Amino acid sequence: MGSGFGGRRKMRVCRWRVEKEEEKKGRVDWERFKAELKIIEKWKGWEERVEKQRNREELEKVIEEKNKKWWNEEIEEEYRKGKERLKEWRTKGGKEREKEVRRGKRELGKKIKTAKGDHWERFLGEMGGLGAEFTGN
Repeated sequence: MGSGFGGRRKMRVCRWRVEKEEEKKGRVDWERFKAELKIIEKWKGWEERVEKQRNREELEKVIEEKNKKWWNEEIEEEYRKGKERLKEWRTKGGKEREKEVRRGKRELGKKIKTAKGDHWERFLGEMGGLGAEFTGN
């Protein structure tokens, strides 16, 4: 509470300045105030929620990069194509599309297996030749 112009007393309600005399006379639109208060409450903390979501997405990206070092652009492209083929088969159907989906899955599996093997060999090579006892070389 504080002094306003002309010595009138004002009170602050949720960033609203309401003159005491106006409130006493019933000239304050309390329904509007309640409606705005509900809106404010609904959006309270939205910035924090957005920031938490961004942080979660960044963390997931870091975890994915650390856990899937073998993932590369070729695999990413094959994965995307597979998703498109699957979506097309689900919407349009057909035996030929189903075969394409299955072929794509096999192809993706082979590329992943190769990439993982290559990554494992590089990793063991970085470890100073410890891989010979694990790879049979």
